[in-house]
Amino acid sequence: MAKIVGVGLGKTGTSTLGAACRLLGFSHKTHDPKLFDELHRGNKLACMDEVSRFESFDDFPWNLLYRDIDRRYPGSLFILTVRQDPETWYRSLCAHWERTGDSLAKRHAYGYPSPLGEREHHIALYERHNAEVAEWFTDRPAQLLTVCWESGHGWKELCEFLSRPLPNRAFPHANRTPPALTTLAS
Repeated sequence: MAKIVGVGLGKTGTSTLGAACRLLGFSHKTHDPKLFDELHRGNKLACMDEVSRFESFDDFPWNLLYRDIDRRYPGSLFILTVRQDPETWYRSLCAHWERTGDSLAKRHAYGYPSPLGEREHHIALYERHNAEVAEWFTDRPAQLLTVCWESGHGWKELCEFLSRPLPNRAFPHANRTPPALTTLAS
């Protein structure tokens, strides 16, 4: 069975994607810190076993397993959520860190206990991840949708890509960063 996989990094609208997938009726799995730790320890099998149980995914570890999922589940669809620019993503990441603090999963994901003061590293990581995803699907553009919720993407783009009818409800915007917090990293 083909899967739907959100491949954007955290703070790119992954929670919004998850909420939309649930509203579209998919059995959905979001961020799983325990499985992300398993992946970091090299245990992809535990993660891939979980993939068999759900239809759609967002956030860690799923966004890092897109190649494996693509190979195991031919015909799967992948959604790269991005921010309007890398600086916006970095500010949101810093604001998130300020609110939630450090965690082992965040250290595994980004390589530092905090993004504060590590702007160049984090922006390079963000740009590299997005470029690697785009490169993976270069010859199969019909399997990758890139969306930016900030630029107005929503039900239309998502439903066309997933071949689903448009729901008669507002598009869910989950975990919006409060405007006052987006200036922390400036």
